[in-house]
Amino acid sequence: LGSSHACELWALKSAVQYIADGVSVEKPAPRLAIWITDSQSAARSINKGTAKRDEGYEIVRDVLNSCDKLQMTLV
Repeated sequence: LGSSHACELWALKSAVQYIADGVSVEKPAPRLAIWITDSQSAARSINKGTAKRDEGYEIVRDVLNSCDKLQMTLV
């Protein structure tokens, strides 16, 4: 990952994956996840649902797909 933008998105993807890995019948996913970042471009990519660079686009897609599967809102 060559940019801070991609690194911030990768960290978010890892956090969402951590949540997804802990989900079970006994422990459902949270309905809301609060993400704090210092990267305006990463926050904008998540808000828009897309990114200009290919690496960023794939990470955004994975994050949003995971949130959809978990029925979790990302703020």
